[in-house]
Amino acid sequence: MTMSLYFVNQQNILPEIVLIFFLICSCAAMYIGTVLNGGKFEFNTFYTYFVLLIVFILWSKYLQSVEMNNYLLVIFRKLVTVYAGVSLIMWLVCSVLKIIQPTSSIFISWGSIHPVPVYLHLYAQSQEPITFLGFEAIRNTGMFAEAPMYSFVLSIALLVHSFVEKKMNCFTILLMITIITTASTTGTLVVLLVLFIRLSELMIRSKYRNMLVPITVTLLVSGFILLVTVVILKILQSDGSVSVRMDDFNAGYITWMQHPLFGIGLFNDGPLISNMNPARWPYLGHVGNVGFSSGFMKILAGGGLIFTIIFLICPVMINFLISIRRKNMFWGVSVGLVMIISISLVQNLYLFIFLIGWMWSNFINPKNGGN
Repeated sequence: MTMSLYFVNQQNILPEIVLIFFLICSCAAMYIGTVLNGGKFEFNTFYTYFVLLIVFILWSKYLQSVEMNNYLLVIFRKLVTVYAGVSLIMWLVCSVLKIIQPTSSIFISWGSIHPVPVYLHLYAQSQEPITFLGFEAIRNTGMFAEAPMYSFVLSIALLVHSFVEKKMNCFTILLMITIITTASTTGTLVVLLVLFIRLSELMIRSKYRNMLVPITVTLLVSGFILLVTVVILKILQSDGSVSVRMDDFNAGYITWMQHPLFGIGLFNDGPLISNMNPARWPYLGHVGNVGFSSGFMKILAGGGLIFTIIFLICPVMINFLISIRRKNMFWGVSVGLVMIISISLVQNLYLFIFLIGWMWSNFINPKNGGN
C-alpha cells in the first residue's frame, strides 16, 4: 500500500528504477557468490536484503512526500527512551540493590537453552554477573538476550536524538547512562562519538569557548578512561574478546581476498572459520569460539565487493554527503553506523536494514525532504 501511494504521486520514477536496478545487481552478486561456493540461497536472505530494503526505501520516501520526514525514527527514539528509563530503574532495583526478587522466568536460546529471571515482565537479567577488580557487576540487558544487542538499540536511539532531532538534553544523558550500564564497548564508543561531535559543535559556536574547552577535554578523557576500563574488564574475564575481534578482521580479510568480487555467501561460515586462529576451533571436547564479531567484514567476505558497495558503502556515503550539502547533522548517523557495523554483528537486523533504506532514500530526488 505504501509503495502504491508513493508511486501514484510521482511524475518521474527514473531514480527509483535506477536504484532498484542497483539493488537487483547487489542481490544477483550475493546469489552468485553463494552458489559458486556451494551454499544454499535462502528466501529469507532475498527477503531481508532485497524485498524489505526496497519497502523501507519507499516507505521513507513516502513519509518525506507527506512532510513527515524521519517520523518513524523519532517515534522509535521516543519508545526506546521510555524503556531506557524503565530498564535503568529495574536494573538498579533488581540487579544491583536486589530489592525486588524475580517474579517469573523465561527460557532463552542464546548460547544454550537456559532459564533467566524476569522481573515484573519489564526486565530480564539474561547474563551472568561479571567480576572486575574484586567487584561483582551485572550488565543491564533490558528485555534482550544479551547486553550488546540492547546497547545497539540504545545507540541508534542516541544517534537519532543527537543528529536527526539535533537535541542534547536530559534524554540524551538518560540514553548515555543506560548504554554505559550495558558495559558494551561498541555502545561506549558511540557515546564518546556523540559527546565529541556535539561538544565540539557547541564549543565552536559558543562565545564561552575558553570555559568550554577544559570541560570538553575532561569529559572526553573521562570517557576514554571508561572505555579502557571496559576493555580491561573484558580481558580480565579471559573471554579474549579483544583478540577475537582482531582475529575476526584478519579472517574476514583473508576470506574476502580469496573471493573478492562475489564473496562466499552471507551465511556460508565454513571458509571464514577455516581462516580463523585454529585455537578457536572446537576439538576434543573444547567448545571453541567461532562466532564472528564484525558485521562489515562479514558483509565484505560474504557478499563480496559488489554487494558491500551497493548495500552499505553507497547509502552511507550518500547520506553523509547530502547531509553536508544540506547543512544538517544526519552525517553523524552515518559515522555512528559505520562504527557499530565495524565491531558488531547487526547487518541482518531489521532496524539496521531500515536505516540503510532511510539513507538510500536520499538518492531519490535528494532536493526534497531530509531536514
